[in-house]
Amino acid sequence: MQKVAPSLKSAQGFLAQAAGHLDSAQSVSETDPTGAYSLLYDAARKSLAAVLHVQGLRATSKGGHYAIQEAISAQLPSRRRVTHSAPSGACAAPATRLSTTT
Repeated sequence: MQKVAPSLKSAQGFLAQAAGHLDSAQSVSETDPTGAYSLLYDAARKSLAAVLHVQGLRATSKGGHYAIQEAISAQLPSRRRVTHSAPSGACAAPATRLSTTT
């Protein structure tokens, strides 16, 4: 993470991009679910980046997406992480990088 001047304008830009990604994801969800998922991921990432920009923090290319997740996670009341397991008979569990720790 890099310290930068807090910027509401920058955060609003990230939120506008995130809103555009959400709209696009909805538009292509039936014909391109994989692309829609990528757009949803980017919308979430940019929304979290907006929070950090208001706080005067910016992810660098070295930490990238993971740095944003870690910076936000560190601010949550509990650092307990939870994984999701697939229900019986399911072909895959929900995507997550989080693991259970106590």
